[in-house]
Amino acid sequence: MAAIDSYLQRVVRFREKLCIALHVSGGQPARAPELLSIRHQNTDSGGHRNIFVEDRLVVFVTHYHKGFYASNDTKVIHRYLPQEVGELVVWYLWLVLPFVQRLEAYQRKVRGVEGHSRANRQAFLWPPDPNTHREWSSERLRELLKRETTAGLRGQALNLSAYRDIAIGISRRYMRPSSVFPSNMHYDDRVLDDVDAESGMGAEQWMGYIADL
Repeated sequence: MAAIDSYLQRVVRFREKLCIALHVSGGQPARAPELLSIRHQNTDSGGHRNIFVEDRLVVFVTHYHKGFYASNDTKVIHRYLPQEVGELVVWYLWLVLPFVQRLEAYQRKVRGVEGHSRANRQAFLWPPDPNTHREWSSERLRELLKRETTAGLRGQALNLSAYRDIAIGISRRYMRPSSVFPSNMHYDDRVLDDVDAESGMGAEQWMGYIADL
């Protein structure tokens, strides 16, 4: 049983790293509730799977409700993952997750405990941790991003808002729609206005912020 516990703890660590990989590689960073809402299967209570494969790329689809009462418009956002990250998701869902579920069922049988009461949470890509049943939250995601950026940026920890600021600054500098798709120039201002509306900062402020880092 100790070997199973050790393996499940390694799975938890993998999920944490995979979560950050999705966060930093899936385009404009999703807000924590969006990222944590990803389901890999439908639920009995009406929850819908929102991760798919399209044109050989893994994509997760979330709804963005900020400003809904002002515009009466819910934004549906598709975030495509790089092939390398998408393959990790596929391998995890295909091979790792079914094995983990069998191990957890075996543990419950041997230890004589009932299944975790929040069964619908198992449909999420980030379910409660095995054994401890620790839930995923914005605070946990914040801790993970700080941990991974500290390790990867020579001790410089980034929180969620700081990383969003950096990502928006990079996109404004290097990924303006008109520079790649001339036919979409009429979308340029609207897209950048949406970005500014989310962040509350203008272009000059963004580039100054990036220059100071």
